[in-house]
Amino acid sequence: MPPRATHTKSHHGCTVCKAKRVKCDESKPSCSRCVRHNRECHYKDTRFQSAFFGSLSPGRSPPSSNCIVPSSSTHVRLKKGLNSAPIKESSPSPGLSSSERYFSTQDLELVFHYTISTALTLATSKSDEELWQLTVPQGAFSNHFLMYGLLSISSLHIAHLRLSDAEYYNNLGVQHYSSAMRLLKPALQGLDSGNADSVTAFIPLITSISFAMLEESPPTPTDYLEVLLTKFRSLRAVKGILRSVWPMLETSPTGLFLFRDTGETADATAVNAEVALEALEWRVHAEVEPELLRTEYLDAVLYLRHSLQHKVRVLTWPLLVSDRFFQAMTKREPAAITILGFYGTLLHTLEAIWWVGSKGYRIVSAASAIVPPEWKTLMRWASMRVNLPQ
Repeated sequence: MPPRATHTKSHHGCTVCKAKRVKCDESKPSCSRCVRHNRECHYKDTRFQSAFFGSLSPGRSPPSSNCIVPSSSTHVRLKKGLNSAPIKESSPSPGLSSSERYFSTQDLELVFHYTISTALTLATSKSDEELWQLTVPQGAFSNHFLMYGLLSISSLHIAHLRLSDAEYYNNLGVQHYSSAMRLLKPALQGLDSGNADSVTAFIPLITSISFAMLEESPPTPTDYLEVLLTKFRSLRAVKGILRSVWPMLETSPTGLFLFRDTGETADATAVNAEVALEALEWRVHAEVEPELLRTEYLDAVLYLRHSLQHKVRVLTWPLLVSDRFFQAMTKREPAAITILGFYGTLLHTLEAIWWVGSKGYRIVSAASAIVPPEWKTLMRWASMRVNLPQ
């Protein structure tokens, strides 16, 4: 009797070959046997090859299959409790390129937490919830900058909820944010209809992340404004490119949804806000020279007025104001600081959201303390809106 043929046992074969008890060559995404018999091929594994590569270089094109998020850290958390320590991530399979990355347990935790919890805190109205919970994550699978943004905001949210692990998750959030911002510029330079929706969603997202990372308690109003404007300055690193593509973003499907004018005011007190904004515009007309600078101040007020129509526009205001107006804020020009104080009142309408909290109140408080007496009358309205003691 001839000896029985031998073969190397397949430990990681597809589910079809395992069910039929036949050897699988473990080719990805479909093994040769399934391809030959025109069957769907599935692998039972907790790690799937990602479309994200270690270098994330523009020259590499992602495969068309569903992509998985890379870990930007060499550690993962396998938690049995809140205080479990990070452990080393397992090495990739020997047959795969060292540049290919995998979902780590840590990334799975962040994506899961984003989907079931963090996404709902990004919605500034009930109608936005499906966008942040379903549509945006789908776009993130093919847009690396957006996925890193979701990992960042999810990390920061966990840090907010889990104080015993706050330092670890805050650092992780900053790390993912840096990766997101590094990848945003190439995305803006290559903007087209394929990634316009993801870029549009990313703009309010990075503002949310910046507010989540903002230090809560500098000792003086001037210090707080300095910290705030430094954070805004880092956001505005992409403003030059953003200005040229903003019309495309606003008219993308996501832009039309997020930035639409509803025809209704965002809250019941917006009528009073409109009156206050008109008074602010009148004062800008009377006080600000030359005309070009006055126009840019009035544009900043106009962007505030847009926020009365849809609260998500509060998150785009720091990016849309002009460079000269931003410089005026850094120089503590009274009219610019007053407009910033009014911005604080609109941000305050989102105070129930964890990444906002008391920040609107702090902005109004700082602006009220800094402006000279002749501007305090206008600031009195803003102070009343946030219940600032007179």
